Amino acid sequence: EGGRVVRRLAVFSFDTLVTKRDTSLKKKIVSDELASVALGCIMACHNLRERVGDDDLHKHLPKSVLASEDDIRAEVSPLYNFVKNGDDFWDVVYDPKATTTLLELRNAYQNHIRFHRQDRAKWTNDHHPIKMAGFSVSKVNMCKDCDKVAKKETCGDHYDPRNRKRVHVVEGMRLKKKVRAETA
Repeated sequence: EGGRVVRRLAVFSFDTLVTKRDTSLKKKIVSDELASVALGCIMACHNLRERVGDDDLHKHLPKSVLASEDDIRAEVSPLYNFVKNGDDFWDVVYDPKATTTLLELRNAYQNHIRFHRQDRAKWTNDHHPIKMAGFSVSKVNMCKDCDKVAKKETCGDHYDPRNRKRVHVVEGMRLKKKVRAETA
């Protein structure tokens, strides 16, 4: 919860393809190089900390490391992955004028969990993955009649300040059901 894993990791991608296999490479690295690699990482982190002081280290990491953070977030947080990428049934679309209730998002997410067999994934009250995906969560008054944000402009003649409920919504999010081709 809260993106704790991503804040504590700096992942470096090793993109160079090794063409000649060495099956004893792990043994060589552990016996000959592991200590120097670990010490080099610790020294680099220490030097970076001295250079940036109390500032956030992640602001000063190379772009390649920052690019992999999104992949890590998607891997460790199924909710973030769903909100960022959708699934076979739902597209999660950014629409600055849209609002989606947390109940609607929760139902779509639980459907996602059920069909992708992610037993470890549970719905929690942690809104951090939603916020990290670029959305904001707030509590608004919803009209009980039209199920829109309760305002005189949106409700029209049936507007009544007593006819509303407080609901958590995700601002800027629209859930769009995917149209699936029927198989015959």
